[in-house]
Parts: sequence; structure tokens; C-alpha cells
Amino acid sequence: MPSDPPSNTSASRRRYLALAGAAAMSSIGAAGCLGAIDRRLRGPQTEWRTVLEGERFLSSPIVNRSSEVLAMGSNRLYALDASTGDRQWRTTDFEQSTNCPVIADGVAVVAGPDRRAAYHPSGTRAWIRRVDGWFSPYAAFGDGTVIGGYHEYGTYEPPIVLIDTGDGRRKWETTPEPWLNPNGTTHSVSDIISVGEGGVAVDEIGRFAGLDSDGSVRWAIGTNDWRGHGSLEPALATDGELVVAAAGSVIAVDPADGTHRWRASTPSETSGLAVADGTAFISFDGHTRRRDDAPAGVLAVDLSNGSERWQTELPDAPGPPGVGVNDVVVGTEGGDLVALDAATGDRRWSGPVGNRMDDRPLVMPERVIAGGKVNGDPMLVAISREV
Repeated sequence: MPSDPPSNTSASRRRYLALAGAAAMSSIGAAGCLGAIDRRLRGPQTEWRTVLEGERFLSSPIVNRSSEVLAMGSNRLYALDASTGDRQWRTTDFEQSTNCPVIADGVAVVAGPDRRAAYHPSGTRAWIRRVDGWFSPYAAFGDGTVIGGYHEYGTYEPPIVLIDTGDGRRKWETTPEPWLNPNGTTHSVSDIISVGEGGVAVDEIGRFAGLDSDGSVRWAIGTNDWRGHGSLEPALATDGELVVAAAGSVIAVDPADGTHRWRASTPSETSGLAVADGTAFISFDGHTRRRDDAPAGVLAVDLSNGSERWQTELPDAPGPPGVGVNDVVVGTEGGDLVALDAATGDRRWSGPVGNRMDDRPLVMPERVIAGGKVNGDPMLVAISREV
């Protein structure tokens, strides 16, 4: 059952700009220009900050149907009021968790190494089931289902599993034949996304599989495009027409048959991607197999052909990007939150908000909510998007 929420720590605005003679400016155009300059110089304007003491880590935030912000800690699922940061409820069913919750059919599905569970927007438990292995939910997959995968190298179990959101039971499981190792084991699943009536999965060494809604494997391929790019574990994103994968380079495939559409290079290994408005936005972290001082930043590529639209370097390694209507927001290992213009890559605002801010930000119409750490404790912070 949910426990009583404590109050959160409020944070006031961080920086103000003092400009001599500003009061003398009377035109609307001048005031608007000043406001934009002021925003860039002041940096992020904090609305609230909630520290979750005792947790070791925190997943990237998402929103449920009650417009609450959900984030999975090392062993608890938290729900916060998006406007105030006040904690609404938390769960106590897990000793350890795997990854971000998935919202499907009005419930939040979460998992740990020995169980999975679902929770209603009120925080009451819909169901809980004991499982074997490191199962992680990845995406809603058709009516009343969530697709997930196992994070165990060398397992003989099918790595891709579909569960029923009504009771948590398995509906089907599958192993793409090209994913099998010579001894019959498989590698861990790296990511799965839903596309149309099916989906696309990728394992930790970059092998793809197209899936139908009934669990049959539509196509499966390996790829040599990752070679020479360090660690793998690709992340996936889609616009519904193409599936884009990033892991040191960027690859686009057709979800219908796995046809390779294009490949784009990145300056260093990737830490996440997002797709919006015909563009793929890729974070790169400054690490390669041969050096740790390569550029870090964000790359935007055209979804139609993989050509570069812009590239913006950052002083610290960014985490996965969050995308709004006109901006791309990333947190960095150095504790900054950075907003870039989605069309040009120009920096709109940036500034420190924590000790480490490398989770994917949640970009909402009125605010950006980001997870990170402050004084060693995980926290969520809300930043105003007003200019």
C-alpha cells in the first residue's frame, strides 16, 4: 500500500540578471528581446526539487494518466505531483528494481530480479507475480500487453516475453534464431519498441529482430555497423516509419522487413536518442575505444537519409535527450541541464541543477522534470520552460 508522503524541498529561482538602465526600455520588442537574453544568462529556473533519500539510483521520469510523475528507485516506485513535487505515494514491494516503469492500459508495470507488478494511478497494487531472472518491461505492445526482455547473458530462456497487463502472466515468449549462440544460449535484450502491429527488438551486441503481435519473428538480422565503436547495448526509437538504433553509430532500418536504410557516424559512443519531427537526436558521451577525450554533445540527423542537421558540443557527457515542441533537453554528468533549439542546436539555456543529471528529462508543456543526484541522493527537479 502507498505510504504517507513527506514534503519536498522547494527551491527558489537561482540567478537573476541586473542590467543597468533596463527600466528605461519601454518598447514591447525590446522587452521581449531582453527576456530571451535574460533566460539564457540566468539558466534553469527551479520550480521544485524532491530528494529521495536512501535510494541508490532513480529511473528517468514518466507521466501516468493522473498527470503524476513516476520514477522507479532502487527498490520503490514513486509518484510525485508534477506541479509541486509533493510525493503522492510510493510502493514497498521490491528489494531491487530493473528499469523505468511502462504505462499500459492505465497501470504502471515495473519489475525486479524476482518479481513484476502493476499499480493503478492511485498507487494501489493491481497484481504482483514472482518470476525468475532479470526481466525488464520495455513498451506497451497492443491491447492489454507489455513486452519485455531478460538481462542475463548466457541464459537458455527465451529473451523476449509478452505479458498480460491484467494479471502479469506470460502470453508468449520467443527467441529469434539468429540470436542463438552456438551453445544454445542468448545474449541480453538491450531494447524493444512497439511499431504498428508489432515491434522491433535489439540485443546487447546489436542483433535486430522484427516481431509480430502473436510473437512470431518477422525478420532477424545481425549487423557489422557497430564494429570499432566500443561498448554496444543499442537504444531504439521510432517515428512509426523507421526504427533508429544508436550505439556508437546510428542505424535506421525498416520495421517491416529489416532493410537497412542508412547509417550515420557519431564523434564518440552514444548515450541515448529520441525521434521527433523528422529528426533523430543522439547524445554522444566523449568516449571511444581508443580515447576518453573525444567530443561530447548532441547530434541531430535527418530521418529521411541520415544526413547531419546540426551538432552541438558540450563540456560534459550528456545523458539521453528529452524532446519538446521546440527544444531538446539533456542532463550532464557534471550536473547541468541544457536546452538546445531543436531546429538549430543553439543553446537556449543551461545551468547547474544537481551533482549529476544524466537521466532522460521529461519535457512537459510548462516544465522540464529531470532526475539526477544531489549530495549522493537521487532527486527529481522541475525547471520552468517559461522564457
